[in-house]
Parts: sequence; structure tokens; C-alpha cells
Amino acid sequence: MILDFPSVKIPDFLTQLCSQNMTNTRQGHGQVFDLIQKDPFLLHYMKAVFKNMKPDLDMMSVISTLGIQGVRNYIGQAYLTHAAAGKFVDFIELDEIYDVLDFEKRYDFLFSEGNHRVFLLGYYLKLCDLKSNKNHEAQSFLSIPVEVDEVLSLGKSKNNDPDWLIMSIWLIISGHNKEVAKTCIDKMNQDFSEMISPIGEAFYEQMITAFLKYGYAIKDNSFFTEERI
Repeated sequence: MILDFPSVKIPDFLTQLCSQNMTNTRQGHGQVFDLIQKDPFLLHYMKAVFKNMKPDLDMMSVISTLGIQGVRNYIGQAYLTHAAAGKFVDFIELDEIYDVLDFEKRYDFLFSEGNHRVFLLGYYLKLCDLKSNKNHEAQSFLSIPVEVDEVLSLGKSKNNDPDWLIMSIWLIISGHNKEVAKTCIDKMNQDFSEMISPIGEAFYEQMITAFLKYGYAIKDNSFFTEERI
């Protein structure tokens, strides 16, 4: 049975940051600053938050001090708080974001420095969990079965789009089993029809529904127009 993800949407700042390769360099810090400036609300809000945190530093200096991951985590936490409680707080205390960071660490063998796409997937799943909790549902989307890790560990190299890879293997295992997922991995470099032959076209169409929901959440349709995994 395919997983039924709720419809959620990730804030523009996070989708734009996590869709780029950014490292803690002067250029990277400038890119983060530019992304914040594009959003008038976020710019005003983070100026107030950063002033509370580091009153003696301007925004660019705070970004340099926290680093890209630090800024990403604080802004991510702010939006999680809003998703859970319906408000933005004056002082951001890291809390729910640790679930996302644990998820990112769990799959750090899949990506290189500067790649934030596993964080992006973890954030999406966290939002799914929050929405499920609001609807009084018991589903925990962040609790991916360990069989997914076992299949992914068979890969020979890091991946530019590890989020899509994790989703693909997870969905195949949820609808079939680990052995079928392994077979699909083995056929990944073959013709498309050969790659999906172990799962069948009908099940693949169900997977597409889950992919569409994730692509909508992160504003990314490139999975459907490019060879991403």
C-alpha cells in the first residue's frame, strides 16, 4: 500500500536555500542574505529575531556567525512553530527542528558538503507529521523503516538529489519489499521500462502521486523532466 502524504507547503526561503549547493563561504553567506532580502516579511522578522540574539551585530555578521546551517535551522524552526501554534515568536528556541536534523544526520552518507536536500525532505516529513497530529492521526512520516537505509547503503557514491532517492526506495519498500527495492536499484542505469518492471506500471503511477505532492511542497518539478536519480 502506497503512503498517503498530506498536502503541505514548505516556505520559499527554505526551498530556495535547500535546492542550491551552499557552503560556509563569504559567497554562500551573501546568497543567504540575498534570499532573506527577497522576502519582505522574513527580512523584517529576522532582523528583529537576530537583534534579540546578537544585538551588537548586523544581519550579515549574524549570518556569518551562525553559518548557513545555523540560519537555515533557526528560520526552519520559526516556520515549524508557526505550523504547530499558528504564530511567529520573538525568540526562536530550537526544538522541533532537531527531528529534521536527526533525519539529515541519518542519511549524511548520501550527500556532500553544501547539499541540503535531505534536510528539505526531513522538513517536509516533519510538516506532514504536524498536520497529521492536528488531524488526530497516528501516522509518523519521519519514522522511515530501517530497510530503506539498508538498501541505500548499497549505493556506490553520493547523490545530487538524495531526497528523491530516499523517497523512491521508501515508496517501493512500502508497497513491495526490500528485495524489490534492491532490484530497482540494480536496474537504475538501464532503460526506464526495465527499471520499473519489478514494481509494475500500476504501482509506479501510485508513486507518481506521492512524488507530485512532494514536488508541490518544495516547488520542484524537475524530477519529472530530468533524470534525477
